[in-house]
Amino acid sequence: NEEGEYNFSLLDESVILGDHSFLLLVYSHLQRHAWNQWDQKIPGMLDALEKMPDFYTEMNWKFGSSNLLAPLVNAIAPSDTYKIWKRGSSIRVESTIAGYSRGYRVVRGDVTLFLQGKQSSCPGTLLKVDHGKRKVYNVLRRLEYPTLKELNAACQKLLRSSNGGKNYSTYNISAETIDFGP
Repeated sequence: NEEGEYNFSLLDESVILGDHSFLLLVYSHLQRHAWNQWDQKIPGMLDALEKMPDFYTEMNWKFGSSNLLAPLVNAIAPSDTYKIWKRGSSIRVESTIAGYSRGYRVVRGDVTLFLQGKQSSCPGTLLKVDHGKRKVYNVLRRLEYPTLKELNAACQKLLRSSNGGKNYSTYNISAETIDFGP
């Protein structure tokens, strides 16, 4: 996804051209590339997790403000306690923040995230359990196996929300490198 002479990537140019079929081709390729990059990192990540000692910890998050910004701070930066278990190469995180609405309001619910370790039938799979809805989701399924309908919707969103080809998002997915080594 290198940028050309005028700091536009192929995805930027595809959005600017407004050609849905070309954008679909480019976006599908970039989606597959993003999945391949993630997939290649899974074995090393699971190895690093396995070498770490098992643990349980709680992280308390509390944001607040005593001035006029209090309602805004409370709405977008809520309080919560994350409970985190690490055993072998698996991780479990429990939270009461299920997500955010389109209006950036906190959606509360009992949610558990599981990163399946080496001992599972699908190592590296990230699952979300919504206890209120009694459903289990593969968090990365749309990245690994997007349907044509999902790809088309993402491209339509890019075409509708483009800012001259800059500052767009189709999925709320992010990743960062974590070094567990010495």
